[in-house]
Amino acid sequence: MLTAEQIVAAHKANVETLFGLTHKAFEGVEKLVELNLQVAKAAVGEAAEATRAALAIKDPQELFALQSGLMQPAAEKAAADKAESAMAAAEKAEQEERAGIGSPGATKAAKAKAKAEQEAAAKAKA
Repeated sequence: MLTAEQIVAAHKANVETLFGLTHKAFEGVEKLVELNLQVAKAAVGEAAEATRAALAIKDPQELFALQSGLMQPAAEKAAADKAESAMAAAEKAEQEERAGIGSPGATKAAKAKAKAEQEAAAKAKA
């Protein structure tokens, strides 16, 4: 039979584990929010540059040149951002697995998705 001290010690250990896992979960959310903010900030900056360039256009040929010049970098950036988000998700899944709350299958799937997104980003850049 368990003594009162053993029960209290077990509860304390469980609480510490819970707070540790909660901290890890918040770290993952913080990283994703940070990535989203970086993407949003970059998008606003790029939109401002594109708008300034569009306002400086004097003939239709310049407009077509500007439009084609903006499309490829935007596609590359979107692919790179998607790959970075997939990597963050894979890292979080791995942390959860190490903490005993995630499954190896979820970690494996997240890593496979991250790898596929990285390959897609490399192809978009090429």
